[in-house]
Amino acid sequence: MAELIVDAQSELVLFFKALSDATRLRIAGRLAEADCTAEGLAQSLGEKPVAVKQHLGQLLAAGLVEQVAGAGGPAYRLRLAGARALAGEALSRRLTAVPEVEVA
Repeated sequence: MAELIVDAQSELVLFFKALSDATRLRIAGRLAEADCTAEGLAQSLGEKPVAVKQHLGQLLAAGLVEQVAGAGGPAYRLRLAGARALAGEALSRRLTAVPEVEVA
């Protein structure tokens, strides 16, 4: 039971930490419009490509984006369905794994 709680907490932390940064939110917003390469994201957001690639790594690890083949090399796509499923599953497991506490 304790292991289930730790796993759910880890997933929740990874998911929300990935979205806790303003640049990652801007990247997700841009990818919500269309797939884009790391270089294209960097240019459109006014960020350095190396920084965008680091942010994309965190978004990939959290399951919020996926890498796809693009005309100019690897591109990235926002995984809305995956993000919804991950959040729902993590929250569901977290809420069912924690015993209820009565408030006096």
